[in-house]
Parts: sequence; structure tokens; C-alpha cells
Amino acid sequence: EYFPTLKASSELKEYFTLNSDTLLFLIDGICENKPLDAHMCYRPSNNDKKPEISISFPQEKTVGRLVIFPVEQISFYCSRTINFNTKISGTVQIMQNSKWIDIAKFNNSSAASQITINFTPAKIKDFRIIFDSNNFALSEIEAYQK
Repeated sequence: EYFPTLKASSELKEYFTLNSDTLLFLIDGICENKPLDAHMCYRPSNNDKKPEISISFPQEKTVGRLVIFPVEQISFYCSRTINFNTKISGTVQIMQNSKWIDIAKFNNSSAASQITINFTPAKIKDFRIIFDSNNFALSEIEAYQK
């Protein structure tokens, strides 16, 4: 096992992702705030009021910083465009002793192209991000030691 496992509480599917999922795009290394292809970002479904994304590493890693890349706008081939809220807030939790523990809260009050969440470095295998709303799209989530 070399790659992290990703799970989400919901996922909005479009034409190109009806038979696949978009979670893989969160770890593909492409950080775009205006992706040229609408299917290259993750979006929670409209009825998921507190969406969450869980990531499990194959082995424990020391993590002390997450960087989230919100999508500002996506365009479809038919010239339809959707704008998103880049002012995203939520909570980061890590799994410790079989319980989810809050490790950081974030509130991106500006329209920044990335959200950096710093916290005390911890050895983790599993973490999740619980978002306060569902009006967003993400192109990438990155985890760093410092």
C-alpha cells in the first residue's frame, strides 16, 4: 500500500465523473483555483450540510501542516461556469486511541488561493477535515511535517 485512502461524506458527480470519483484529484499534485476541466476537483453534494473528507496514510506520518486549495470557479465545455465560495471554515481532527480529536480550526476569511492550517506536529495515520458548509470545491489537499 503506497497511497493514502480517501473517503468523503458525499460527492457531487458530473457527466465525466458519473462512473468514477473525484477524490483522487485531491492528491494528484495539481493545484488550480480555476480548473480548465470541471471534473478535476472535489465538490460535496448539495444536501450534505457538514461535509467531511477523511484521509488515511498507509503508515503513520508526522504531520503539522495542511494546505487546502479551494476552487474559485469551474467551467464546463458547454460554456457554463460555476463560482464557489473560497471563504471556507472547518475543523481538522486526528484519530488518537480510536477517537477523533480536534487538532485545529480554520476560517479562511479572505479569497486566498490556498488555506494553510498549522498545528502541533503529531504522528498520525488518519485525519479528517469537517467543513462548516457545502458551497465549495477543492483541487488539492496537501499534508506536511512542518
